Amino acid sequence: MTGDNVILYSSILLIEDDPDDRELFIQAIDAISNGNPIEVRTAPNGADGLKLLQQKTPDIIFSDVNMPVMDGFQFALAVYDHFPSLKVPIVFMSTANLHRDIVYAEMLNVIHYIRKPGAVSELEKEVAQVLSNRYLS
Repeated sequence: MTGDNVILYSSILLIEDDPDDRELFIQAIDAISNGNPIEVRTAPNGADGLKLLQQKTPDIIFSDVNMPVMDGFQFALAVYDHFPSLKVPIVFMSTANLHRDIVYAEMLNVIHYIRKPGAVSELEKEVAQVLSNRYLS
């Protein structure tokens, strides 16, 4: 599905409270990986995501914005607070497309904001675009 996109990341931390959205994301990763293994570890909220981040640093983080316990904004702030030297790009995903959320995400140095589409093919395109760009070095 990726066409000319070369996937530059081999491990992802996905923070998403909705099981259907988690499955949709994993289907998109499977479709764009071209047989290359991409490890996807999942957490249902930002607090559990921080625990996984302590265990192993992923190449990139995709996080839902609106979640119980700890939302995406709180998670990003906690990452910068608890891991100040960590250089892992964070991508936000949300069904909402609120301008204030996008501006706040930019203030938090979130590298990309994906509006969650309804179809897996649309998500594949968005995720492939993100995974084919090197954001931090």
